[in-house]
Amino acid sequence: MQRKAFVILFFLSLGIVPSSFSQTDTSRLIFDAVIRERVEVWDGMNAKNYGDDSPDAIGSLNDRTLYQRIIAGFLYRPSASAEIAFHLQDSRAFGWSLRNSEYPDLFRVKAIGTEEPFYTMNPNEEFFEIYDLYFEYHNIFDKLTLKLGRQKISYGDNRIFGPGEWGNTGRWTWDALKISYTAGENFVDAFFGGTKIHDPAKISVPFLRTEYFGGGIYSHLKVREVFTAEPFYALKIPGQPIISGHRTSQDNGWASACSTMSSIILSLILHMPGNLAMRTENQFLLTGSWQRQGISSNPCLQSPYFASGRVLPREAQMMKRE
Repeated sequence: MQRKAFVILFFLSLGIVPSSFSQTDTSRLIFDAVIRERVEVWDGMNAKNYGDDSPDAIGSLNDRTLYQRIIAGFLYRPSASAEIAFHLQDSRAFGWSLRNSEYPDLFRVKAIGTEEPFYTMNPNEEFFEIYDLYFEYHNIFDKLTLKLGRQKISYGDNRIFGPGEWGNTGRWTWDALKISYTAGENFVDAFFGGTKIHDPAKISVPFLRTEYFGGGIYSHLKVREVFTAEPFYALKIPGQPIISGHRTSQDNGWASACSTMSSIILSLILHMPGNLAMRTENQFLLTGSWQRQGISSNPCLQSPYFASGRVLPREAQMMKRE
């Protein structure tokens, strides 16, 4: 009860209105808030049940659900080079038959055939959770940037690395250290950390509990006006002991262009002049992925339709959300 009262007061102190945005005259302290509403209508199925309408079936097959997500907090710039961010997120699913109050065990991840230990990955409900909490410092030795704490890590228009925003809680959130080197239009980012757990019953404190540990390198290298290469590498290992060496009720790996169960991705994107779909350049993705079990390789060549590079600055992201 005390926790709920504290968080309600926090939201009220921001003076929230839908998609509100305000800042001080000096722009050193920025308060922002975003409200996202989405309606889903299901017919004959839900996330855990396909076509079973028996009395003991899980949930309803015909949900009419209003998903609501509120993100509110502040961005503080004590100097031209330093930035501190803190936001809370509240995700609710009104009318959802699989809500946590009805099925508290439904989205637990555990080793098959066991009940404990476990962790919870709820896709739609997470109450008064820490959305981000990080410190970022720019212009270290002129070209380096360091970012430490809870953050979103996204590349390729959120399609190479993305936060998984379709789920109401947001699938991928990192507790990580990211180091960036920028020289003109070129950059190299390196990051290492863990991905957070989504449990409606517990606050996830940064760096204390992670679903996976992982890291990677992403780069953008422009060769005159001929083409741009974006080689990147990513690695993932279990962060929770219950999934180390065991199949679980929620096996999932990094999704590459060739394999949905790969633990290592090594890829190269080439941008060639021309037009494709609604983009200004053709983009080809050459991907080789290797699975740790069996050491199998699945190379392929595709022509996807994603954009490239880093994500938008925070102010642009907030306006885009609105």
